Amino acid sequence: MTISLDSIRGDLITWAESLWLEDAGAFRNGTETVPSFPSSLFITYILYSMDALDGVACDRARWIAWIQSQQNSEDGSFAYSSDASQPRRGIALWNTVRALNMLGAQVVKFPIHQREAMTVDG
Repeated sequence: MTISLDSIRGDLITWAESLWLEDAGAFRNGTETVPSFPSSLFITYILYSMDALDGVACDRARWIAWIQSQQNSEDGSFAYSSDASQPRRGIALWNTVRALNMLGAQVVKFPIHQREAMTVDG
């Protein structure tokens, strides 16, 4: 028995396109009306895993620019939450680097909080 995944792939592309916010250059989460940083990253993973980054109708340059704009201009960090007690900077950075690489881009600034980890002692 062979199962064709083409229809599922098409449905996921359509779903991703329905979450695209043209004015923002980013993706929203569910029924929200504002861009979502995690959603914009995780949709990258979903589309990449299906070899569908070029199949979705959105402006990749704006998508990349929006993701990069989420980087803190002072310390270079990324955070999933503005709540200082739960910023999740480590996983946010890792997910951002991976998503930007999948999109053919990089982070703009090296995060200060990672410098110590880049030493022999770190």
